[in-house]
Amino acid sequence: MNLVLHIGTPRTGSTAIQIFCDGNRESLLQNYVLFPKTGFRAKLTSRGWRSPGHSDLIPALRNRDYAVLDDLRKEISKKPQCTNFTIEL
Repeated sequence: MNLVLHIGTPRTGSTAIQIFCDGNRESLLQNYVLFPKTGFRAKLTSRGWRSPGHSDLIPALRNRDYAVLDDLRKEISKKPQCTNFTIEL
């Protein structure tokens, strides 16, 4: 299994990548790529998208919230056909 951990610096198109992956989960799955729902959040404001990505995973790691990490593990294990998964921070 391969992990793509995308940590975009400001003004590099990270938001566009995150919105694309979120909107194309099924197509990604058909190509053996899992874009997990666990820990992902996207908020649409009047000024556009704000902080999309798997940013909810960071506090879980920091606070040793193993329930969130276990949810991620379960989500990954339900898609054994996926050999790649990507997390956007």
